[in-house]
Amino acid sequence: MRLVFLAIGMLIALSLSACSSGEPGSSSTSVETPSQTQPQVSPSETQAESEIDTEDQVQDSEETSPESQESLIDSFREVTYASCEKALAEGVVEKSVEPEGPVLVIIPEREAIAGYSAAYFLPLSTYELIFETDVFSSCALADLFSLSEEVGQEVKLEITHDKQTNTFLVPQDLGEWGISATSYEVAGDLIAAATNLNAETGRFLIESGQVSDADRAIIQTSVDRFSQE
Repeated sequence: MRLVFLAIGMLIALSLSACSSGEPGSSSTSVETPSQTQPQVSPSETQAESEIDTEDQVQDSEETSPESQESLIDSFREVTYASCEKALAEGVVEKSVEPEGPVLVIIPEREAIAGYSAAYFLPLSTYELIFETDVFSSCALADLFSLSEEVGQEVKLEITHDKQTNTFLVPQDLGEWGISATSYEVAGDLIAAATNLNAETGRFLIESGQVSDADRAIIQTSVDRFSQE
C-alpha cells in the first residue's frame, strides 16, 4: 500500500511540473490571445480605412468651415457676369416692390428702338432713357469686375454669403457718399432680387428673359419724349 501511495504522489508531481512548464502533452487548458480570436486585417485594408476616415474629416471640415473671401468673390463674380450677359442678350425687368417705385427695363440691342435699349419708368408719368448698364442691379457689379480686370486691379470687397437663402451681402465704400450695402438673392445662378439696405425703396425683383409689351412700352415712351426735347 505504501508503494501505491508513493507512485501516485510521483505521478501528481510530474503532472504539476508539466503544467507549470507548458510542455506539449500537458493537461492544462490554453487561453487564446486576442490575435488568435480576431480576424486578421491586411495592411491594404488598414490604409483604405485610414483614407476613408481622412476624407470624411476633410468633408466635415469643408461643410463647417466658412467660405474664404477669395472663394466668395469668385462665386459672386460668376453670378454677376451670367446675370448681366442674360440681361443684355435677352432683356431684363427690374421692378421695385414699392407700389410707386421705379421700373427699369433693358431689351436686346438687336431690338433697340431708335438705337436705345434701356429706360426706366417712375409712376405716375416719368419716363427716362438709361445710358449706362451699371444702373441695373443685374450689371452693376459685373461692370465693376470687368473694369477692374481691364486695369489689372483686384476688386476690394468684403462679401458675406448666406448659404440657406443663397444671398450675397456686398458693402461698398462710396467715399463721400458713405457705405452702401446691397444684398443679392440668387436663384438658378442668376440674380433674382436685389435690396439696397440704405434706401427705403431699395428692393427690386429681377426678371431676366423675354420682356413684356407693357415693359417694352417704357422704352418706346422714353424714346418719344427724348426726341421731343
